[in-house]
Amino acid sequence: MLVATFGSSAEWAGKAVSYEDGRFTLEDFGPITPRAVLDYDREGQLLWASEETRAWVHGLTVTAPPPAAAVAPKKGLSKGVRVALAIGIVLVVAIVFAAVVLNTGSETSTSSISSSEMHHRLAGQVDGGVVVDSCRISDGRADVVLKDPRTDSPSEFDAVAQQDCLDAFRTLFAPGTGVTQATVEVMIEASDQFGFGVWDPIYKASLAGEVAAKVDWKTASPEEVKTLWTVDFRKGYMAP
Repeated sequence: MLVATFGSSAEWAGKAVSYEDGRFTLEDFGPITPRAVLDYDREGQLLWASEETRAWVHGLTVTAPPPAAAVAPKKGLSKGVRVALAIGIVLVVAIVFAAVVLNTGSETSTSSISSSEMHHRLAGQVDGGVVVDSCRISDGRADVVLKDPRTDSPSEFDAVAQQDCLDAFRTLFAPGTGVTQATVEVMIEASDQFGFGVWDPIYKASLAGEVAAKVDWKTASPEEVKTLWTVDFRKGYMAP
């Protein structure tokens, strides 16, 4: 006798529940208990053969003994497979996280030289009394400030500053430094409105590593390289 059919949205869509020889049977599964049938009904999965049939099954559960037949399992992955998949997902997430951490660590340690060592190298490369006022290297980026006392005439500051930048960039982008971006600022001696000596910023330029790699630093001149760096600041002195 047909009891009910699973609806189209149910887990056992289209399968029939029948009653023969005193037991309920789920198509393609086997015997199930009356309580199991009503569990599916409470979940709204069943299309009953008639309301009378539904009432009859409900009546059976009032006096029915404890269920002996198994409840049809839900379709899908077994518990063991789900656990294995969960463990696999956790492992994949852990591996990806570790890779990100390691990659981040490598990015933040791209510099192969310390600020103090680069300061020492710059001091040995620039000449004419130029002083390395500051040098800071972090994550592959170098920021350098130079003091050049050689400029007597404002009209000469461009040539002086560009030569200083060339000397500094040559050292900063030397093989093995790990510098990928550098900024050099040049200051000259000047007098303020009261006649006191001050250091006046006159020129600041930036250069990227991919551009610096194309330069032959052994033979390069300021005229050749100044078109490659970016001028961040230039003081507009008037020629005398």
